[in-house]
Amino acid sequence: GDLKEKQRKLIDSFERGLLLEVSRLLGYSGSISAHTGPDAESPAVQVVDISFWKDDVPYSRIEIPVEVTCIKCADQIEVRTVGGTIYATASEADMIESKVIAILGRITLRHRDILDVFLFQDRFRSDSAQRLKSKLQALRINDNYLEKKLCDLWKNSDYHAKATQEVIDTQLDAEAATQLNDTGGGRVVLNAVMNILNQYIGLEKTNESN
Repeated sequence: GDLKEKQRKLIDSFERGLLLEVSRLLGYSGSISAHTGPDAESPAVQVVDISFWKDDVPYSRIEIPVEVTCIKCADQIEVRTVGGTIYATASEADMIESKVIAILGRITLRHRDILDVFLFQDRFRSDSAQRLKSKLQALRINDNYLEKKLCDLWKNSDYHAKATQEVIDTQLDAEAATQLNDTGGGRVVLNAVMNILNQYIGLEKTNESN
């Protein structure tokens, strides 16, 4: 469905329930709003900004961005169960392809997406290039936009490698982080993902044209 509409519904739901419950249980005041600024124009994600604070308590403000995304599924939705509860989920191929779309579709890159593509790269399919092409077209992410995003990854690779390294150091468990760092860390992860984009999106054409 339309991401803007989903964003509005999520705001309505949070206003009716979340704010009241947090106030009742924890004594925090709060506010919820649609995210504004350049990021708000992303074709792949919309953001709801949630804030909580204790009245008359300095520096008590907590800000939580909640992302609303759309996963374009080429496969049938899978049904999985956890503790007797049934969940409808996207296939593993659709999930990893959605991470590629997130890298290319977000206005502001989340470097966790780069790490996830590296960690779960075995979930791509032999026809993922064509599947991704169809999904990007359906999301109206045009070639000019893709070219800008891909060029940014090439031209600012030092920055992106450092940002990916920070994700490794702060979001992975110690053993996994050590294993990645022993083999090159953020730089190796970024290079591997650039090769993956090259394989499934055609990154080399963008690189050669600059």
